[in-house]
Amino acid sequence: MPTLTTLVSFNGAKGASPQAGLIFDAAGDLFGTTKSGGTSDTGTVFEIAKTSGGYNSTPTVLVSFGTDPVSDLIADAAGDLFGTTQLGGDYGNGMAFEVAKTAGGYASTATRLVSFTNNNGDPVSGLLADAAGNLLGTTKFGGALDDGTVFEIAKTSTGYSSVPATLFGFNGYNGATVNAGLIADAAGNLFGTTTYQGTFGDGTVFEIAKTSTGYASVPITLFNFDDTHGSEPFAGLILDAAGDLFGTTDSGCANGDGTVFELARTGS
Repeated sequence: MPTLTTLVSFNGAKGASPQAGLIFDAAGDLFGTTKSGGTSDTGTVFEIAKTSGGYNSTPTVLVSFGTDPVSDLIADAAGDLFGTTQLGGDYGNGMAFEVAKTAGGYASTATRLVSFTNNNGDPVSGLLADAAGNLLGTTKFGGALDDGTVFEIAKTSTGYSSVPATLFGFNGYNGATVNAGLIADAAGNLFGTTTYQGTFGDGTVFEIAKTSTGYASVPITLFNFDDTHGSEPFAGLILDAAGDLFGTTDSGCANGDGTVFELARTGS
């Protein structure tokens, strides 16, 4: 049986209940978030330093939040970290944040980029940066029918826009409740999943086409789950070199216990 090495055991003060994955930098240091723990017991951004013998057994808390971060982080070319929280911000509906890389490490306070409202709020997944540096993501709720949204935070000459632009809101017919983030293909088209609704009520796989001026305002539904092929995808997608999409569903199929699926790219 393979041996599992425990790198870090969280203890509350240094974070607790990590619910998202890790990323690493060029030096091999690991970065992530915890939903709780830290100074206010409401989450942290942490680093686990790479050492000559493996990894530091104690995480370094870069930022203590008051806002429950539950998403993965991303990093830009300068090493700055970006993520979202599902609570907090000016309206209690979450925010997108940046933790700046400094000459000596990282800033001890996160910069709030945008605060989400009832109309566009509750991000529970991470962000995606496009080729221009714009940040893209999803919200679980919000939009005209409260079925979730896809948003963009535009990169500006001085930083980032302080207001997220809603690219579109889901309406049930094309899916509802977005629990996962986005991926992009080489052309910049965006792909994701909705957990519920669609034609059969079991969720969808969708695409948002890249256009010459930005992104299409209406999503393309690539697949409607129907229980027979799986139901309720909570996680996001990955893309192979041929453009085929892969993901999972929480339930459905023959045994009702979920699936791993592939959505093949075709000539059209």
